[in-house]
Order: sequence, then C-alpha cells, then structure tokens
Amino acid sequence: MVAGGWRPAARPRYVMRRFPVQVSHQSLRRFSPRPARGEIVFGIADLQAVRAYAAAYVRALGLTADWIADFLVATNEVATNAVVHGAGVARLRVWDAGGQVVAEVYDEGVWPRAEGEPELEPPGPYPTGGMGLWLAHTVASGFRLSTGAAGTTVTLWFDRG
Repeated sequence: MVAGGWRPAARPRYVMRRFPVQVSHQSLRRFSPRPARGEIVFGIADLQAVRAYAAAYVRALGLTADWIADFLVATNEVATNAVVHGAGVARLRVWDAGGQVVAEVYDEGVWPRAEGEPELEPPGPYPTGGMGLWLAHTVASGFRLSTGAAGTTVTLWFDRG
C-alpha cells in the first residue's frame, strides 16, 4: 500500500507500457488463419483444463518458469473474462510465432462498449474485480481486442526473449 491508494508492487520486469491497443468493432471470423497446435473449447468449469493446456504448450517450448507464469496469468484472465462476461463458452488457441508466443481467446459475446478501448488503466484502490484485461495488457507484449456481430476475440502476444 502506498500513500494515496493502491498500486501494484514495483517489479523490474513489469513496466506499464503504452503500446498501441488495437480495438476493432467489425464483424470477424472466429479465428484468423494462423498456425496452431490445436484449440480447447471451454466453459467456466473448465478453466483448470485451460491453464493445463496452455502450460503444457509453453513448457514444451523450453521457456523459463517466470515467463510461463506470466503467460498463464494473462491467458487465464482473458479466458475467465470470456466465459464470465461473454457467451459462457469460449475457445483458446496457442501457437509459436517464432520470436513470440500467441494466445487467442474467442467467444460469441459482443464487447459491451460500442466505441472506445477496453479499460486498460490501473484499477483504483482496493479493487474487487475489473482487472483481468488490464492485467493481461500489462503482462503481455501485445494486446488486441476485436469484436463484432460474430463475437469477441482477444489476442495476446508474448515476446520470447
């Protein structure tokens, strides 16, 4: 706790980045045609299986324990958001894009804001919710939210280095 309210503890690897957040409110296909090892379809009761699926994929890439922990936290937050605030069922795809690992979560829900970006500012003092997308945005190297009549896709990029 700091004077004036709550702030996340400073850790050298976490810097509040101001990279462009890509938000699209157009109709979209369920997934872009990118290589993937597979996908997992899940509901709220399956979130442990989602974490296990994502963990198995990135462990096979030989990444560090800290890198894997960051990836799993961000991916889990987006997956949870999809089934809690979306259509109740979602899909996760993970793939290796060379210098980056990509996680993409799709659900048939529509982003509630007609215009503007997702709330990616730090939460206020003593938050009890509303931190999932902010956390994913903070931990990931890149973040894109696309929504339209077909549903919502959140894509996260994680630099391997």
